[in-house]
Amino acid sequence: MNTTQKLSNGIKQYGLANFMTLIFAKVGEKFGYYNNRYLILTRELDSPIATPPLAAGYVVKEFSPELLENLSGTWVSEGEINRFKKRLQEPDITGIGIYRESTGELAYYFWLSCRKIEMPPQYEKVHALQLGADEAYLYDGYCHPEHRGHGFHGFAAVYLMNKALSLGKRRAVTIILAINKAAILSQQKVGFKPVKEIIFSGFKNNISCTLREN
Repeated sequence: MNTTQKLSNGIKQYGLANFMTLIFAKVGEKFGYYNNRYLILTRELDSPIATPPLAAGYVVKEFSPELLENLSGTWVSEGEINRFKKRLQEPDITGIGIYRESTGELAYYFWLSCRKIEMPPQYEKVHALQLGADEAYLYDGYCHPEHRGHGFHGFAAVYLMNKALSLGKRRAVTIILAINKAAILSQQKVGFKPVKEIIFSGFKNNISCTLREN
């Protein structure tokens, strides 16, 4: 994917104003300064949720070490694949992929953790967010731009929430960058509601974390 395509996709996903805000934030991070705001959204899991139909021509699979080996050479980087493999070595973590049936190409992925809240590496040692015994965390969902518009995020969220319910969890939690309006709307469509916001700011070795009621 060339630079022009990346810019076009970013503007479509975030909108021009929010995308420019994201670009400025990324430039700041190059110099070690971080300033990001995330929304924490939750949904009660009282009963199984009707799973929306998956778009024709696609299949969903739960990740396994073997499936991840076969991701080599796709748009997912080697570093991401290694990170995914490391996740699968931990208990209570499930990853799913949506694949184009005809080619086996990965189109989308999403993760579920029943043990911890994972945040970007620069914030891992800063936040104090913890999952309750009856909570599950949905995180790190991404759709390749060529496969967007098929409702994968809503489908995958429901799939993973039903998985969490089958494991005895009663609440789903997700955390989304506040300027990612499309992802927030997608989660709201499947019943998530914003409850708090978490703000990270400061320089790399001195980042503060502030939690606010929404």
